[in-house]
Amino acid sequence: EAFGSQGQVGTAPAGPALGLNGTQIVRRTGSLSILEDALSGFDVGGSLKFPFSDDLLMRVNGSYYEFGSGTSRRDGFSVGLGVDFDQPFGVDGARLSIGAERIDDSRNGVDFAGFLRVDIPLGNQAGRGASDKPLNAIERELTRGVNRRGWMVTDVQVVDNRTVTQLTDAPSGQGLDAFFVAETRQGAGDCTLVANACTVADIAALAGAGDIIVLVDAGGAITSVVTANADRQQVIGGGASGNATVTLSDAASTLFTFSGLGTRPPIAGININGRTDVNIDGMTVGAGGITGTGVNGQITINDVVVNGGTVNVSSTTGAQVAITNNTVDGGAASGIVVSSSAAGGLILNLSGNTVSTTGAVPAVDVSGGASDQVIVSGFANNTVTGTGGVRFDNVTFDADGNTANGITNVAGGTLNIGAAGVPVTGDGLRLNSVLGSVSFTTLNV
Repeated sequence: EAFGSQGQVGTAPAGPALGLNGTQIVRRTGSLSILEDALSGFDVGGSLKFPFSDDLLMRVNGSYYEFGSGTSRRDGFSVGLGVDFDQPFGVDGARLSIGAERIDDSRNGVDFAGFLRVDIPLGNQAGRGASDKPLNAIERELTRGVNRRGWMVTDVQVVDNRTVTQLTDAPSGQGLDAFFVAETRQGAGDCTLVANACTVADIAALAGAGDIIVLVDAGGAITSVVTANADRQQVIGGGASGNATVTLSDAASTLFTFSGLGTRPPIAGININGRTDVNIDGMTVGAGGITGTGVNGQITINDVVVNGGTVNVSSTTGAQVAITNNTVDGGAASGIVVSSSAAGGLILNLSGNTVSTTGAVPAVDVSGGASDQVIVSGFANNTVTGTGGVRFDNVTFDADGNTANGITNVAGGTLNIGAAGVPVTGDGLRLNSVLGSVSFTTLNV
Protein backbone atom coordinates (compact mmCIF):
# COMPACT_ATOMS: atom_id res chain seq x y z
CA GLU A 1 0.00 0.00 0.00
CA ALA A 2 1.43 3.42 -0.87
CA PHE A 3 0.46 6.78 0.56
CA GLY A 4 1.95 10.16 -0.20
CA SER A 5 -0.58 12.87 0.43
CA GLN A 6 -0.19 15.67 2.96
CA GLY A 7 -2.94 17.45 4.87
CA GLN A 8 -3.02 20.38 7.26
CA VAL A 9 -4.42 19.29 10.59
CA GLY A 10 -4.62 22.76 12.09
CA THR A 11 -2.82 25.97 12.94
CA ALA A 12 -1.82 27.69 16.15
CA PRO A 13 -1.48 31.48 16.30
CA ALA A 14 1.89 33.06 16.84
CA GLY A 15 0.86 34.10 20.35
CA PRO A 16 0.05 37.58 21.60
CA ALA A 17 0.74 40.13 18.87
CA LEU A 18 2.89 42.09 21.32
CA GLY A 19 5.04 40.57 24.01
CA LEU A 20 8.45 40.20 25.55
CA ASN A 21 11.18 37.95 24.20
CA GLY A 22 13.70 38.13 26.99
CA THR A 23 13.96 41.87 27.55
CA GLN A 24 13.07 42.71 23.95
CA ILE A 25 9.65 44.18 23.17
CA VAL A 26 8.53 42.23 20.11
CA ARG A 27 5.68 41.85 17.66
CA ARG A 28 4.73 38.32 16.61
CA THR A 29 3.14 37.52 13.25
CA GLY A 30 2.34 34.29 11.41
CA SER A 31 1.39 30.94 12.90
CA LEU A 32 2.42 27.36 13.57
CA SER A 33 1.06 24.88 10.99
CA ILE A 34 0.51 21.27 11.96
CA LEU A 35 0.87 19.03 8.87
CA GLU A 36 0.07 15.34 8.62
CA ASP A 37 1.89 13.18 6.03
CA ALA A 38 0.66 9.74 5.01
CA LEU A 39 3.85 7.67 4.81
CA SER A 40 4.47 5.15 2.02
CA GLY A 41 5.14 1.57 3.04
CA PHE A 42 3.66 -1.91 3.31
CA ASP A 43 1.98 -4.27 5.71
CA VAL A 44 1.47 -8.05 5.61
CA GLY A 45 -0.66 -10.26 7.77
CA GLY A 46 -1.98 -13.78 8.14
CA SER A 47 -4.05 -15.94 10.45
CA LEU A 48 -4.53 -19.56 11.46
CA LYS A 49 -7.89 -21.02 12.46
CA PHE A 50 -8.33 -24.02 14.75
CA PRO A 51 -11.88 -25.43 14.83
CA PHE A 52 -12.75 -27.31 18.01
CA SER A 53 -16.33 -28.10 17.00
CA ASP A 54 -18.97 -27.00 14.53
CA ASP A 55 -19.77 -24.04 16.80
CA LEU A 56 -16.35 -23.15 18.29
CA LEU A 57 -13.22 -21.91 16.53
CA MET A 58 -9.98 -20.28 17.70
CA ARG A 59 -8.01 -17.81 15.58
CA VAL A 60 -4.31 -16.86 15.82
CA ASN A 61 -3.31 -13.89 13.66
CA GLY A 62 -0.22 -11.78 13.12
CA SER A 63 0.95 -8.85 11.00
CA TYR A 64 4.02 -6.77 10.25
CA TYR A 65 4.17 -3.21 8.90
CA GLU A 66 6.87 -0.77 7.83
CA PHE A 67 6.30 2.81 6.68
CA GLY A 68 8.51 5.79 5.94
CA SER A 69 12.31 5.90 5.97
CA GLY A 70 15.14 7.55 7.82
CA THR A 71 14.04 9.58 10.82
CA SER A 72 10.38 9.18 9.81
CA ARG A 73 10.59 5.35 9.66
CA ARG A 74 8.02 3.48 11.69
CA ASP A 75 7.57 -0.29 11.91
CA GLY A 76 5.97 -2.87 14.15
CA PHE A 77 4.12 -6.13 14.45
CA SER A 78 1.02 -7.49 16.10
CA VAL A 79 -0.02 -10.86 17.47
CA GLY A 80 -3.63 -11.67 18.29
CA LEU A 81 -5.77 -14.49 19.65
CA GLY A 82 -9.54 -14.80 19.25
CA VAL A 83 -12.40 -17.24 19.72
CA ASP A 84 -15.63 -17.46 17.65
CA PHE A 85 -18.82 -18.97 19.10
CA ASP A 86 -21.47 -19.85 16.48
CA GLN A 87 -25.17 -19.67 17.25
CA PRO A 88 -24.71 -18.16 20.76
CA PHE A 89 -27.77 -17.85 22.96
CA GLY A 90 -29.54 -20.26 20.58
CA VAL A 91 -29.80 -17.64 17.78
CA ASP A 92 -29.50 -19.34 14.39
CA GLY A 93 -26.81 -17.76 12.20
CA ALA A 94 -25.42 -15.53 14.97
CA ARG A 95 -21.76 -15.38 15.99
CA LEU A 96 -19.94 -14.10 19.12
CA SER A 97 -16.25 -13.19 18.75
CA ILE A 98 -13.89 -12.44 21.66
CA GLY A 99 -10.18 -11.73 21.40
CA ALA A 100 -7.09 -9.73 22.34
CA GLU A 101 -4.05 -8.38 20.51
CA ARG A 102 -0.55 -7.21 21.39
CA ILE A 103 1.04 -4.47 19.24
CA ASP A 104 4.78 -3.69 19.33
CA ASP A 105 5.46 -0.32 17.64
CA SER A 106 8.89 1.25 17.10
CA ARG A 107 7.61 4.62 18.32
CA ASN A 108 4.79 3.91 20.71
CA GLY A 109 6.18 0.78 22.30
CA VAL A 110 3.96 -2.08 23.47
CA ASP A 111 0.19 -1.73 23.52
CA PHE A 112 -2.69 -4.15 24.09
CA ALA A 113 -6.18 -4.14 22.61
CA GLY A 114 -9.24 -6.31 23.15
CA PHE A 115 -12.43 -6.79 21.17
CA LEU A 116 -15.91 -8.20 21.60
CA ARG A 117 -18.18 -8.52 18.55
CA VAL A 118 -21.70 -9.95 18.09
CA ASP A 119 -23.08 -10.70 14.59
CA ILE A 120 -26.83 -11.41 14.32
CA PRO A 121 -28.52 -11.88 10.89
CA LEU A 122 -31.79 -10.06 10.28
CA GLY A 123 -34.81 -11.79 8.70
CA ASN A 124 -34.79 -15.51 7.81
CA GLN A 125 -32.84 -17.50 5.29
CA ALA A 126 -35.95 -18.84 3.46
CA GLY A 127 -37.25 -15.33 2.91
CA ARG A 128 -33.97 -14.43 1.21
CA GLY A 129 -34.09 -17.43 -1.11
CA ALA A 130 -31.60 -19.46 0.97
CA SER A 131 -31.95 -23.14 1.78
CA ASP A 132 -32.77 -24.50 5.24
CA LYS A 133 -30.28 -27.31 4.57
CA PRO A 134 -27.53 -27.39 7.26
CA LEU A 135 -24.08 -26.15 6.12
CA ASN A 136 -21.23 -28.61 5.80
CA ALA A 137 -17.79 -27.80 7.23
CA ILE A 138 -16.43 -26.19 4.08
CA GLU A 139 -19.55 -24.10 3.55
CA ARG A 140 -19.37 -22.98 7.16
CA GLU A 141 -15.81 -21.75 6.74
CA LEU A 142 -16.67 -19.96 3.50
CA THR A 143 -19.36 -17.97 5.28
CA ARG A 144 -17.15 -17.11 8.25
CA GLY A 145 -15.91 -13.48 8.44
CA VAL A 146 -12.26 -12.64 7.78
CA ASN A 147 -10.33 -10.58 10.37
CA ARG A 148 -8.00 -8.22 8.53
CA ARG A 149 -6.14 -5.24 9.95
CA GLY A 150 -5.24 -2.52 7.46
CA TRP A 151 -2.37 -0.24 8.55
CA MET A 152 -2.00 3.37 7.44
CA VAL A 153 0.75 5.30 9.25
CA THR A 154 0.95 9.07 9.25
CA ASP A 155 3.58 11.46 10.53
CA VAL A 156 2.85 14.87 12.02
CA GLN A 157 5.23 17.78 11.65
CA VAL A 158 5.03 21.30 13.00
CA VAL A 159 6.02 24.04 10.55
CA ASP A 160 6.96 27.29 12.24
CA ASN A 161 5.79 30.21 10.11
CA ARG A 162 6.13 32.73 12.90
CA THR A 163 8.14 35.93 12.69
CA VAL A 164 9.28 37.72 15.82
CA THR A 165 10.42 41.31 15.26
CA GLN A 166 11.77 43.66 17.90
CA LEU A 167 10.13 47.09 17.94
CA THR A 168 12.48 50.03 17.59
CA ASP A 169 12.72 53.52 18.99
CA ALA A 170 11.75 55.66 16.00
CA PRO A 171 14.21 58.58 16.38
CA SER A 172 17.29 56.46 17.14
CA GLY A 173 16.48 53.14 15.45
CA GLN A 174 17.56 51.26 18.57
CA GLY A 175 15.64 48.17 19.62
CA LEU A 176 13.15 48.65 22.45
CA ASP A 177 13.62 46.71 25.68
CA ALA A 178 11.89 46.45 29.04
CA PHE A 179 13.90 45.87 32.20
CA PHE A 180 12.34 44.72 35.47
CA VAL A 181 14.16 46.30 38.41
CA ALA A 182 14.09 45.51 42.14
CA GLU A 183 16.26 46.33 45.15
CA THR A 184 18.14 43.03 44.84
CA ARG A 185 18.48 40.55 42.00
CA GLN A 186 15.66 38.05 41.81
CA GLY A 187 15.89 34.58 40.28
CA ALA A 188 18.16 34.66 37.23
CA GLY A 189 18.67 38.41 37.69
CA ASP A 190 18.47 38.97 33.93
CA CYS A 191 15.81 41.74 34.07
CA THR A 192 13.32 39.69 31.99
CA LEU A 193 10.47 39.21 34.50
CA VAL A 194 9.32 40.27 37.94
CA ALA A 195 10.74 36.96 39.20
CA ASN A 196 14.07 37.66 37.42
CA ALA A 197 14.40 41.36 38.23
CA CYS A 198 17.84 42.97 38.19
CA THR A 199 19.06 46.05 40.07
CA VAL A 200 19.34 49.78 39.42
CA ALA A 201 23.11 49.34 39.00
CA ASP A 202 22.55 46.64 36.36
CA ILE A 203 20.34 48.75 34.10
CA ALA A 204 22.69 51.72 34.15
CA ALA A 205 24.72 49.94 31.47
CA LEU A 206 21.76 48.30 29.70
CA ALA A 207 18.91 50.76 29.21
CA GLY A 208 18.94 52.80 26.02
CA ALA A 209 16.73 55.19 24.09
CA GLY A 210 13.01 54.49 24.48
CA ASP A 211 13.49 51.61 26.90
CA ILE A 212 11.06 50.86 29.74
CA ILE A 213 12.33 50.56 33.31
CA VAL A 214 9.72 48.58 35.25
CA LEU A 215 10.05 48.97 39.01
CA VAL A 216 8.86 46.10 41.24
CA ASP A 217 8.94 45.60 45.00
CA ALA A 218 10.00 41.93 44.88
CA GLY A 219 13.07 42.75 46.96
CA GLY A 220 11.52 45.46 49.16
CA ALA A 221 12.00 49.21 48.85
CA ILE A 222 14.52 50.26 46.19
CA THR A 223 17.07 52.38 48.03
CA SER A 224 18.87 53.71 44.94
CA VAL A 225 17.92 56.62 42.67
CA VAL A 226 17.01 55.71 39.09
CA THR A 227 18.61 58.11 36.61
CA ALA A 228 17.41 58.34 33.01
CA ASN A 229 20.50 57.80 30.85
CA ALA A 230 18.85 58.17 27.43
CA ASP A 231 15.99 60.05 25.81
CA ARG A 232 12.42 58.70 25.73
CA GLN A 233 12.97 56.34 28.62
CA GLN A 234 10.01 55.47 30.82
CA VAL A 235 10.14 54.61 34.51
CA ILE A 236 6.95 52.89 35.57
CA GLY A 237 5.38 50.90 38.40
CA GLY A 238 2.11 49.09 38.89
CA GLY A 239 0.25 52.01 40.47
CA ALA A 240 -2.89 51.06 42.41
CA SER A 241 -3.89 48.24 40.02
CA GLY A 242 -0.63 46.36 39.61
CA ASN A 243 -0.76 46.98 35.85
CA ALA A 244 0.71 49.67 33.62
CA THR A 245 0.09 50.71 30.01
CA VAL A 246 2.66 52.80 28.17
CA THR A 247 2.91 54.36 24.73
CA LEU A 248 6.08 53.09 23.09
CA SER A 249 8.39 55.32 21.08
CA ASP A 250 8.18 53.22 17.91
CA ALA A 251 6.84 54.81 14.73
CA ALA A 252 3.31 53.51 15.40
CA SER A 253 3.22 54.78 19.02
CA THR A 254 2.16 51.28 20.06
CA LEU A 255 0.40 50.75 23.38
CA PHE A 256 2.00 48.06 25.55
CA THR A 257 0.57 46.73 28.81
CA PHE A 258 2.51 45.22 31.70
CA SER A 259 0.52 43.20 34.23
CA GLY A 260 1.16 41.44 37.53
CA LEU A 261 3.66 44.07 38.68
CA GLY A 262 2.42 44.51 42.24
CA THR A 263 1.26 47.87 43.51
CA ARG A 264 3.33 51.05 43.82
CA PRO A 265 6.95 49.93 44.20
CA PRO A 266 8.84 52.26 46.59
CA ILE A 267 12.03 53.89 45.35
CA ALA A 268 14.37 56.46 46.89
CA GLY A 269 14.18 58.93 43.99
CA ILE A 270 14.16 59.51 40.23
CA ASN A 271 16.42 61.83 38.22
CA ILE A 272 15.19 62.79 34.75
CA ASN A 273 18.69 64.11 34.13
CA GLY A 274 17.92 66.66 31.40
CA ARG A 275 16.55 64.03 29.03
CA THR A 276 13.87 64.38 26.36
CA ASP A 277 10.37 62.82 26.40
CA VAL A 278 10.53 60.98 29.73
CA ASN A 279 7.51 59.35 31.37
CA ILE A 280 7.26 58.55 35.10
CA ASP A 281 4.20 56.72 36.36
CA GLY A 282 2.85 54.49 39.11
CA MET A 283 5.35 54.29 41.99
CA THR A 284 6.01 55.67 45.48
CA VAL A 285 9.04 57.98 45.70
CA GLY A 286 10.94 58.80 48.87
CA ALA A 287 12.91 61.81 50.04
CA GLY A 288 14.99 61.89 46.86
CA GLY A 289 11.90 63.15 45.03
CA ILE A 290 11.77 63.59 41.26
CA THR A 291 14.22 66.03 39.74
CA GLY A 292 14.57 67.21 36.17
CA THR A 293 16.91 70.08 35.41
CA GLY A 294 16.99 71.29 31.82
CA VAL A 295 14.43 68.77 30.55
CA ASN A 296 13.21 68.73 26.95
CA GLY A 297 10.25 67.54 24.90
CA GLN A 298 7.27 65.97 26.65
CA ILE A 299 7.82 65.20 30.34
CA THR A 300 5.03 63.33 32.15
CA ILE A 301 4.84 62.68 35.88
CA ASN A 302 1.57 60.91 36.62
CA ASP A 303 0.01 58.83 39.40
CA VAL A 304 3.04 59.08 41.68
CA VAL A 305 3.07 59.25 45.48
CA VAL A 306 5.97 61.28 46.87
CA ASN A 307 6.71 61.03 50.59
CA GLY A 308 9.02 63.69 52.02
CA GLY A 309 10.46 64.80 48.68
CA THR A 310 9.96 67.42 45.96
CA VAL A 311 8.97 67.23 42.32
CA ASN A 312 11.37 69.81 40.88
CA VAL A 313 11.43 70.42 37.10
CA SER A 314 13.01 73.17 34.99
CA SER A 315 13.48 73.81 31.29
CA THR A 316 14.63 76.53 28.93
CA THR A 317 13.74 74.81 25.63
CA GLY A 318 9.93 74.83 25.56
CA ALA A 319 9.47 71.47 27.30
CA GLN A 320 5.85 70.45 27.81
CA VAL A 321 5.62 69.24 31.41
CA ALA A 322 2.53 67.41 32.68
CA ILE A 323 2.41 66.87 36.45
CA THR A 324 -0.93 65.18 36.98
CA ASN A 325 -2.83 63.03 39.46
CA ASN A 326 -0.04 62.83 42.02
CA THR A 327 0.04 62.96 45.81
CA VAL A 328 3.09 64.90 46.94
CA ASP A 329 4.18 65.48 50.54
CA GLY A 330 7.19 67.76 50.38
CA GLY A 331 8.01 67.46 54.07
CA ALA A 332 9.49 70.80 55.17
CA ALA A 333 10.15 71.75 51.53
CA SER A 334 7.80 72.65 48.69
CA GLY A 335 6.01 69.68 47.16
CA ILE A 336 6.10 70.87 43.53
CA VAL A 337 8.57 73.38 42.09
CA VAL A 338 8.57 74.34 38.39
CA SER A 339 10.72 77.06 36.80
CA SER A 340 12.18 78.45 33.60
CA SER A 341 14.53 81.27 32.73
CA ALA A 342 13.95 81.55 28.97
CA ALA A 343 11.05 82.93 26.92
CA GLY A 344 8.56 80.13 26.27
CA GLY A 345 10.94 77.84 28.11
CA LEU A 346 8.32 75.61 29.78
CA ILE A 347 4.64 74.80 29.17
CA LEU A 348 2.99 73.35 32.27
CA ASN A 349 -0.10 71.25 32.91
CA LEU A 350 -0.53 71.00 36.69
CA SER A 351 -3.81 69.18 37.36
CA GLY A 352 -5.40 66.65 39.70
CA ASN A 353 -2.69 66.83 42.36
CA THR A 354 -2.81 66.78 46.16
CA VAL A 355 0.20 68.65 47.56
CA SER A 356 1.33 69.48 51.10
CA THR A 357 4.24 70.95 53.04
CA THR A 358 5.09 71.53 56.68
CA GLY A 359 7.60 74.30 55.99
CA ALA A 360 7.31 78.08 55.67
CA VAL A 361 7.28 77.72 51.87
CA PRO A 362 4.59 77.38 49.20
CA ALA A 363 3.42 73.82 48.68
CA VAL A 364 3.29 74.60 44.94
CA ASP A 365 5.82 77.09 43.57
CA VAL A 366 5.79 77.97 39.84
CA SER A 367 8.02 80.78 38.62
CA GLY A 368 9.67 82.33 35.59
CA GLY A 369 12.16 85.16 35.29
CA ALA A 370 9.50 86.92 33.19
CA SER A 371 5.81 86.25 32.58
CA ASP A 372 6.40 84.59 29.20
CA GLN A 373 8.95 82.08 30.48
CA VAL A 374 6.44 79.66 32.08
CA ILE A 375 3.10 79.19 30.36
CA VAL A 376 0.46 77.34 32.39
CA SER A 377 -1.83 75.46 29.99
CA GLY A 378 -3.64 73.41 32.62
CA PHE A 379 -4.41 73.97 36.31
CA ALA A 380 -7.50 71.99 37.25
CA ASN A 381 -8.77 70.29 40.39
CA ASN A 382 -5.83 70.60 42.75
CA THR A 383 -5.82 70.36 46.55
CA VAL A 384 -3.20 71.93 48.82
CA THR A 385 -2.82 71.28 52.56
CA GLY A 386 -0.30 71.96 55.32
CA THR A 387 1.42 75.26 56.02
CA GLY A 388 2.00 76.64 52.52
CA GLY A 389 -0.30 77.47 49.64
CA VAL A 390 0.21 78.14 45.92
CA ARG A 391 2.49 80.72 44.36
CA PHE A 392 2.62 81.74 40.69
CA ASP A 393 5.37 84.26 39.96
CA ASN A 394 5.91 85.68 36.47
CA VAL A 395 3.76 83.16 34.56
CA THR A 396 1.12 83.35 31.85
CA PHE A 397 -2.12 81.31 31.87
CA ASP A 398 -2.94 80.25 28.29
CA ALA A 399 -4.75 76.95 27.58
CA ASP A 400 -3.23 76.31 24.15
CA GLY A 401 0.29 77.09 25.37
CA ASN A 402 0.93 79.55 22.53
CA THR A 403 0.56 83.19 23.43
CA ALA A 404 1.12 84.17 19.80
CA ASN A 405 -2.43 82.94 19.13
CA GLY A 406 -3.85 85.15 21.82
CA ILE A 407 -4.92 84.07 25.28
CA THR A 408 -7.22 81.09 25.82
CA ASN A 409 -8.78 80.71 29.26
CA VAL A 410 -7.45 77.95 31.52
CA ALA A 411 -10.28 76.07 33.27
CA GLY A 412 -9.26 75.70 36.89
CA GLY A 413 -12.10 73.44 38.05
CA THR A 414 -11.98 73.17 41.84
CA LEU A 415 -9.02 74.52 43.80
CA ASN A 416 -8.88 73.78 47.53
CA ILE A 417 -6.16 75.44 49.60
CA GLY A 418 -6.35 74.43 53.25
CA ALA A 419 -9.65 73.37 54.76
CA ALA A 420 -12.26 74.78 57.13
CA GLY A 421 -10.62 75.07 60.54
CA VAL A 422 -7.24 74.01 59.13
CA PRO A 423 -6.00 76.95 57.04
CA VAL A 424 -2.53 77.19 55.56
CA THR A 425 -0.33 79.51 57.61
CA GLY A 426 1.44 81.25 54.74
CA ASP A 427 0.05 82.74 51.55
CA GLY A 428 -3.02 80.86 50.35
CA LEU A 429 -2.95 81.77 46.64
CA ARG A 430 -0.34 84.26 45.45
CA LEU A 431 -0.38 85.57 41.88
CA ASN A 432 2.59 87.83 41.22
CA SER A 433 3.18 89.40 37.78
CA VAL A 434 0.74 86.96 36.21
CA LEU A 435 -0.78 87.37 32.72
CA GLY A 436 -3.43 85.44 30.84
CA SER A 437 -6.76 84.03 31.97
CA VAL A 438 -7.75 81.37 34.52
CA SER A 439 -11.17 80.67 36.02
CA PHE A 440 -12.38 78.33 38.75
CA THR A 441 -15.67 76.53 39.18
CA THR A 442 -14.97 76.42 42.93
CA LEU A 443 -12.23 78.24 44.79
CA ASN A 444 -11.74 77.45 48.48
CA VAL A 445 -8.89 79.21 50.24
